[in-house]
Amino acid sequence: MTRSARLAATAIVGMLLVGITSGCTTSLAGPPEIRQAWAERDAERDRECRRGNGVLVAGSCLPCP
Repeated sequence: MTRSARLAATAIVGMLLVGITSGCTTSLAGPPEIRQAWAERDAERDRECRRGNGVLVAGSCLPCP
């Protein structure tokens, strides 16, 4: 492997590592907004389920007995 090819391979691996690790992090401001978004989504799913005469259990809409 030539020096330039080795340098290019090293640069590519470095960019991949930076991209992967930055994609796995969240800011400190993120979690409350994320929890709020999930709560709103769950509330909407619950309303939709109740409209269909069901009950939301563990994320699944089950028919009422």
